[in-house]
Amino acid sequence: MNRRTKGIRWTWKTRRRDTEAVAPPNLWYGLEEGLKLFVQYKRSKDEDEESKSLQPDKRLFPPHEVYTALKKISDSDLHLLGLSDEYARPEWMILTVMPVPPPPVRPSIAVDGGAMHSEDDLTYKLGDIIKASANVRQCEQEGAPAHVITEFEQLLQFHVATYMDNDIAGIPQALQKSGRPVKAIRACLKSKEGRLRGNLMGKRVDFSA
Repeated sequence: MNRRTKGIRWTWKTRRRDTEAVAPPNLWYGLEEGLKLFVQYKRSKDEDEESKSLQPDKRLFPPHEVYTALKKISDSDLHLLGLSDEYARPEWMILTVMPVPPPPVRPSIAVDGGAMHSEDDLTYKLGDIIKASANVRQCEQEGAPAHVITEFEQLLQFHVATYMDNDIAGIPQALQKSGRPVKAIRACLKSKEGRLRGNLMGKRVDFSA
């Protein structure tokens, strides 16, 4: 959407159209590049050159800072936003514990008459996440350079993101060794063949509670 406003334009892409929200002047707005979130500050005309050089126009906004900023929102501000401090805290929208489905949700498949077993895609992704997390921990313990740790953290973030959703726009898909895209949690739930519409809804039964 191309519309001139007095405030700052905050634009994010959806599959159907670009959506735009307007923030007041002299505030920051988020820019998403891949799996990274950046903060961009709008400079005021009254600021001098020295203050402009001290604070960058654009910087990385890491997840722990996002979580801290949402956690610091007061209860009175939550009521102004239409949220509940008891049932809908904004920091609860950020997962701090990764969900791991039990084995019945990701069962092993017998191959060649039961001689071999092939694991589910989610099990493979969980293995990739464990390996990537171990690499990050090993680099931190050995005192590796910061840029090396950052690269391993980005790889871990990629595995976690594609474990949840393997159809993110602008992000390469995680593939199996055969070249087939990994079926993530979102793909297991959505569409007509997913768990909800394909397995739970619309079943004809004799008795139902």
